[in-house]
Amino acid sequence: MIFVDVLKNDRENQPLVNSTLVHVHEIAAYDSLIETASHLFSRQGFYQTSVEQISEISGISISCLYSYFNNKKDLAIQVLRAINQNCQDYLIQSIQEGTQLSPKKRCMAFLSAIREFFIYQEEYCSPLFFIVQLRGSSVEFDLSVHRFFNLWIDVAHQILHPAFSYQEARKEAKKLIASLQGALLMQHLYPAENYFEQFYGERLAYYQALFSKNVRDSRKKKK
Repeated sequence: MIFVDVLKNDRENQPLVNSTLVHVHEIAAYDSLIETASHLFSRQGFYQTSVEQISEISGISISCLYSYFNNKKDLAIQVLRAINQNCQDYLIQSIQEGTQLSPKKRCMAFLSAIREFFIYQEEYCSPLFFIVQLRGSSVEFDLSVHRFFNLWIDVAHQILHPAFSYQEARKEAKKLIASLQGALLMQHLYPAENYFEQFYGERLAYYQALFSKNVRDSRKKKK
């Protein structure tokens, strides 16, 4: 739509057109750097990835890179924020789509959404690899890490609350996210072992049994 509007502008609006195009190119360059850095940090690690490598693969010059980010650590912080936002958008959508489901089906849908997210959005698959390396390196990075994990815990808590008390649901949510991140890290280190599918199958069976038990217990109380 932007480029259609640009084509409609006459010469009197040419400065505005140039400004719009520059802005579009800046966004594209920024997004390319974030995507490339996310891919490399997640697979190689932060310290094993150079600024030169990010520049070469993204096709964005090093000088342009430094116009967006103060240094490589600043880039890593922005990568984590982008991952966090991407996860948030996806999880909120999955929750909204499941509001009419029963607690059990909603939990199953949440697990399926997690599986689909990490299968089909591979570039966001293994942030743990560079999170572990940079943990404690700066207050800003640590805050981004906390936001990343708290988002997942909050969503899992909301999904699991019908099966547990408030405090128990919080503990169970932390266990779920810890298991998820552990499975993702092991999957990254040993891809042939298929740890993520093992995690998915085990959690699915566990919560199916748990919700079924809660239904049975509820029926007994009514009798």
